[in-house]
Amino acid sequence: MKLSVAYAAGSKSFRQAFELAAPVTAEQAIHHSKLLSEFPDLDIKKLKIGIFGKVCKNTQPLEEGDRVEVYEPTRVVIDDDDDDDDDD
Repeated sequence: MKLSVAYAAGSKSFRQAFELAAPVTAEQAIHHSKLLSEFPDLDIKKLKIGIFGKVCKNTQPLEEGDRVEVYEPTRVVIDDDDDDDDDD
């Protein structure tokens, strides 16, 4: 079946289309793609993944045409001056 894997991190992005025989899970598709070799710092066990914008488990079975998306972790910026006044 035809599948793709996509990832975006800042100005870098990745998208690869390929074919795999069913049944296949989202994690298997990611491992089949070249994503983890191009972004070796990614730990697929710690990142959220989804199919067409809907978060799913790594074990989610895929269907023809699915696009598996790997989501960049949210980064929280802590601002010491978190109030809204202008008193420096």
